[in-house]
Amino acid sequence: MREAKISEVLKQYKIYHFVEDDTEYRQVTISIHSGVSYRGTKFGRDIGRKRQFVIDLEEYPNTFIFTRQGVQNGSYGIAPKEVHGCVVTENMPMFSIEPTLNPEYLEYYLQTNHFQDQLQALNASGSAQKSIHEKVLLQLNILLPDIEEQKLIVDEIKSVENKQSKVLDELQTQSELINKLRSSILSDAVSGKLVPQDPNDESAEVLLEKIKAEKEKLIKEGKIKKQKPLQPIDEHEIPYELPDGWVWCRFGDSGLLERGKSKHRPRNDKRLYKDGHIPLVQTGDVSSAKKNNFFITTATAYYNDIGLEQSRLWAKGTLCITIAANIADIGFLDFDACFPDSVVGYQSFFDDFTRKYVSYYLMNAKADLIRFAPSTAQKNINLGILNELLFPLPPLEEQKRIVEKVEKLMATCDALEIEVLNSKTETEKLMQSVLKEAFTK
Repeated sequence: MREAKISEVLKQYKIYHFVEDDTEYRQVTISIHSGVSYRGTKFGRDIGRKRQFVIDLEEYPNTFIFTRQGVQNGSYGIAPKEVHGCVVTENMPMFSIEPTLNPEYLEYYLQTNHFQDQLQALNASGSAQKSIHEKVLLQLNILLPDIEEQKLIVDEIKSVENKQSKVLDELQTQSELINKLRSSILSDAVSGKLVPQDPNDESAEVLLEKIKAEKEKLIKEGKIKKQKPLQPIDEHEIPYELPDGWVWCRFGDSGLLERGKSKHRPRNDKRLYKDGHIPLVQTGDVSSAKKNNFFITTATAYYNDIGLEQSRLWAKGTLCITIAANIADIGFLDFDACFPDSVVGYQSFFDDFTRKYVSYYLMNAKADLIRFAPSTAQKNINLGILNELLFPLPPLEEQKRIVEKVEKLMATCDALEIEVLNSKTETEKLMQSVLKEAFTK
């Protein structure tokens, strides 16, 4: 295997064409993941550069194309048949692949460290995006065995690719099964099937009365406002039968649901944030919590005392629920924070187990919550809809058992997911190892 200049095996060709306004032209795109592909058509009047070049796969059936500004990121490839006759700008130089180079061998070689290291080492010009001229690219080296050995290398890599594909398909199936297992765990958790019931547990009906009494106490103390009674539950609404000791109630009756506050307009007024030190959590921070075991650890901005005055500070541990943008994303505050009215705070009255049980209920019911959202550009639901949701309430002691069981099972799912991810990584490393071995013989 010898080392040759790429200019030996790639010969640039240019077929000039002047774009006319009333003519429709086929175009291509070159991306990192899919290489060269057909993009669509445009009338000449909508094409900025009138000096274009035509891809001719009849004269040059094996055509290699790259983008000057994207080649270092992998924007290159061999032109498929469907792009014959398409036009490209001078920013997409075209090359005919010489008979001494197998096109498939070239595609694999471009993935090797031997080529990538040369590419990244270039002192490329350009500001926003690096740009590499074809004259520079053609001076790079390629490992070039004779054409028969190239075919053997291609066949060997394809064989490994087929095996790799089967392994990755199996790993994808395992990932999907793990996700189904998670959903099944949550469904069982909120339907009384996950842990056995204990007849000695104080019933959920008694718990509901305690919650009601606690709310009335807070109303008398002026800590919360009196709320309009929620609709009684009709038996036709009940989706499934609950175990003994459980009770169907409205979600708003299980705890305290309140919207966040951000009264000042405009909300981005700099006076609210100058020298800020009080975290302001928004919907994006709540959505990101799923990456962190559902704990909110980021804040979009920080209020100062003026900002706090027009908002409200919520305690660490509050369960946050988004009702705009991403509906029903959830997260627990990992610090005291403010949030706007696009987020609802849920507070329970007795312990953290209820908040965690509620989080399982919301994860399980998310698809149904989205169906309540109006058909607008940015879907959202309101506090009234949340309050009126049907909620399966278990006895408090069973809630604790459910939370402990779910946490244990989800930890097992996490461990399984890590194994799958590790297997994917090892499979991808194997392919790199095969490429390295194939191109160093």
